[in-house]
Amino acid sequence: MNYDPKALLPKLEAATADLPYLFRHRAMFGGFGVYANDKMTATLSNVGIGFKLSPSDHAELLRQGGVGLAYEPGQPPSKSYALVPADWHEDAAKLREWAERSAKFVTGGT
Repeated sequence: MNYDPKALLPKLEAATADLPYLFRHRAMFGGFGVYANDKMTATLSNVGIGFKLSPSDHAELLRQGGVGLAYEPGQPPSKSYALVPADWHEDAAKLREWAERSAKFVTGGT
């Protein structure tokens, strides 16, 4: 599926507005890199919303229907970034949960 990162950004911003992490984004390769307290935590691109996760959270997201992030067909999937299922793009609670898990991981919980 092909997503518009500009349409995904406000969904993630709304879901994370009340978290204690300072989320910022920067344009990156036609999409956005999202940072929590200045540490890269997520990517918004034409393939969807991907979070950088601990190995156990990465495995859990895959069990819940996520997939390893790969930007091109045939590329091996990332072992640290996973894409949330497409229907979660409209689920603020799920986006918030996984954004928080990712932010805790990349910032060491700070």
